[in-house]
Formats: sequence, structure tokens, C-alpha cells
Amino acid sequence: MLGLKVTHVKCEYRTELLGTDVTKPRISWRLESHRRGTLQQAYRIQVAVRVPDFASPIWDTGIVDSEESL
Repeated sequence: MLGLKVTHVKCEYRTELLGTDVTKPRISWRLESHRRGTLQQAYRIQVAVRVPDFASPIWDTGIVDSEESL
């Protein structure tokens, strides 16, 4: 994954979401790479109280095989 960067992360179409009543919030992102033809094959989203404390996330999608970024 050298040279791959996640950018433009949003939750419910906002860059900073302090709270929501949506039970399945929509999360989206863009991938940037200096290599042409780079594609996403899967994703994993983790939410933690503190960054980078992902040893015990409070929410984890697990690995999802998907090319979608929403």
C-alpha cells in the first residue's frame, strides 16, 4: 500500500460530525495514489476514542471486500 492515501473522509456528508441519530451512518472517502490504475479491493473502518488507540476500537466494520468508497 505504499503511496496510497485516504482523503476527503466524510460521515453523513460532513467532515466533522459530533453526533448523529443515524443508526447506519454513511461514511465516504477518496483514495489518492501516484500510481495509475490503483484500485481499492477492500476496506476496514475502525472508530476509537483516541487516535491511534485502535487496539480496542469502539466500532469496527471488519474487513469488507468492496471496491465502493461509500
